[in-house]
Amino acid sequence: MKGNKIIILLLSTVVLLTMSACGSTDLVAKVAVSSFDNLVKAAPNTVTYDKTKDGWTVSGLDCKESIILSSDFSGSNPDIEVEFDAQPFLTAGLDVKKLSGSQYTYNETTGKITMQYEYSEDKFKAADKESILNTFKDIVKTNREIFGYHEEGDHYMIALGNDNAFAWAKDLSKNKTDMAFILNPKPFIDAGVDTGKIKEWVFTKVPFTDKDGKQVWVDRFVKGFNISINTASGKSDTKPQYSRIEGNIQTVAIAVEKEKYAPIVVQKGIPVKFILNADASKLTKCNSTVEIPDYDIKKLLKPGENVIEFTPQKAGTITYKCSMGMIKSSITVVEDIKSKM
Repeated sequence: MKGNKIIILLLSTVVLLTMSACGSTDLVAKVAVSSFDNLVKAAPNTVTYDKTKDGWTVSGLDCKESIILSSDFSGSNPDIEVEFDAQPFLTAGLDVKKLSGSQYTYNETTGKITMQYEYSEDKFKAADKESILNTFKDIVKTNREIFGYHEEGDHYMIALGNDNAFAWAKDLSKNKTDMAFILNPKPFIDAGVDTGKIKEWVFTKVPFTDKDGKQVWVDRFVKGFNISINTASGKSDTKPQYSRIEGNIQTVAIAVEKEKYAPIVVQKGIPVKFILNADASKLTKCNSTVEIPDYDIKKLLKPGENVIEFTPQKAGTITYKCSMGMIKSSITVVEDIKSKM
């Protein structure tokens, strides 16, 4: 058994407010799986496997929110965990010490609020560690009661407990919000949050259909993302920056933007001084860590000038990216840079 287990009771009234009925239970489960598969395929850079938590992470496009689905509910890690940036709530007056409920944990080091949930002791197949879809299918199969369909928004949802939820669009091509994190605002309001001052999240009334077929409206904090608009092929549309060779070193510089890195072009065999100029207003939790996997380089950016050094030994194109892989760009290594300029 897991220690400090939080028992989530999905009472019928909560289910009816959180998810409207959709006739066939099997149809809801089937389309929940297929639509979730479409979501992660449309935004593969949002999905990672976290070995320390033994689960699959799906992140928001700005890397500030994430949901972690355990690949084995019988393990010691939470079955489902949600993390989100606390700053918008702190700025709006949140006193984290007043957050009620044992599921809310504030980590001062990461600046995130975590909600952890336990549902069952089901042991999943080993193949679940190989694919987020395998994990998702097993969660639907063993914990069907936490999944449902929100007819008004045309979304499928995971009811996390305490009226919090994670939702995704039934059809990415038709819905304006492809993925959304949804919070019950009451615990935050009770802890001092002024809903008029909240940023990044939207404080709104969301329609649901109750058991009698009547539409009711409930207050929620919602943060949504449109995958089809915001997710690119991973390539930057910014013009490439070419290195300048002086003596035995070549230098290339870019200005760090919130949602993209400029591609760079360098010459083979000459040490590179790669300068990333970062304005404090442009740095985010997502773009502030740059990685060049081929050179085993990881650099935490700070406001001002940041320098990465490496020596390319073969021609070709490699990727550099943010730590979550949501922002990607390229380093093109050429034999003779003068011939390319």
